[in-house]
Amino acid sequence: MFVLTKGEGVPVLLIHGVAGDHRIWHPLLRKPLPGFRFLAVDLPGHGKSGGKALGRVEDYAQAILEGIGDEIAGGMVVGFSMGGGVAVSLYALAPSLFKALILVSSAFRMPLISPTLGREGMCRRIYLSERLRRMCLRELRRVPEEVMKTDRRAAAYDLLGLAPSVEVPVLFVYGTLDALLRREFVLESFRRVRKASLSFVPSSHMLPVEAPEALRRATLNFTLRL
Repeated sequence: MFVLTKGEGVPVLLIHGVAGDHRIWHPLLRKPLPGFRFLAVDLPGHGKSGGKALGRVEDYAQAILEGIGDEIAGGMVVGFSMGGGVAVSLYALAPSLFKALILVSSAFRMPLISPTLGREGMCRRIYLSERLRRMCLRELRRVPEEVMKTDRRAAAYDLLGLAPSVEVPVLFVYGTLDALLRREFVLESFRRVRKASLSFVPSSHMLPVEAPEALRRATLNFTLRL
């Protein structure tokens, strides 16, 4: 399993979303927060990791735990979009390993991505910038169709039943211009988590790319309260 590491200190695992890889976190990692060791993972079948894409967020979480569990103990998990479901599943598998969760453009329950929404339609839905939409389309055209289909299945998860049992602080960072994930999904999760915080950012679904500074500030403020 490929992992890009940057910085020294408390481990922070970064998990990408559908058909993505560790590069989604590059804008955030240009100025990493001091005191933290960031680990940006490529899920199985994605980026520089081998193997096949998996059809459930729980299976992705198991793969991370088996691959790099020792490296992320005592840290935080940050999940973007589908990666938020992987983060929650990872916590459910080993709650004593982590002291906080951050869900970016994500929730404990995510809507089904319509199978009729093709690559171009998805890029238009998740980005605001035309330049980034074109970049997105170039990237998605390189992604095998099987990975796209498998990740669509994995991304339509429902882990809402786990929310009341989460004992660590959880930060939800949501883009107010998100055209993929409705605000109601985030608020539904926020209300069920006992130690929840919520940060609204003027951004699209692709918050790590279009609003990395706002994400950095939200993350820093959250960690200062831990």
